[in-house]
Amino acid sequence: NVNLDNINLTARYFQYKAYMSRGDSSFNPQLYNVSLGYVILDNIAPNLTINSPLAINYSSKSILINISASDASGISSVWFYNGSQNINYSYGYYNFGEGMNTLIAYANDSVGNLNFTNVSFRVDTIAPALEIISPQSQTYSYNTNLPLNFSVSDSGVGVSSCWYNLDNGANRNLT
Repeated sequence: NVNLDNINLTARYFQYKAYMSRGDSSFNPQLYNVSLGYVILDNIAPNLTINSPLAINYSSKSILINISASDASGISSVWFYNGSQNINYSYGYYNFGEGMNTLIAYANDSVGNLNFTNVSFRVDTIAPALEIISPQSQTYSYNTNLPLNFSVSDSGVGVSSCWYNLDNGANRNLT
């Protein structure tokens, strides 16, 4: 009579042994109708990490998917949800849509334990729109104090900086 709760059998194999003895040499001990049952004691979910993509902005729709999964009892399957469907994982590049994306990765170990993790990232492949209102493309009779008036917008992550230069000179930042 053994209490298996106090021994570490997680993801390990074990044997049963039966010893029989006889008090009288005229009797031969025999074992009949034996059935052995077992319960797999592994209830630890696999380790799972999304190495790529990261939680950053990407300027390309084609993004490397790199997922690591490990478990003492072995990994059965790894897959991810790309926002529209489940895909069996294999290392490589996958296409994502413009804007915010969430990738959810899943892993099963060989005894059915499940783990998942996710990462959100933005894809922005569209450049900002820029319009120079003034000065206009024309010849002016004077060369000082020309006003600079422009409009800039971005439907993706927004505009982070603006600058200009005159005749390929040094860049000058605009607020």
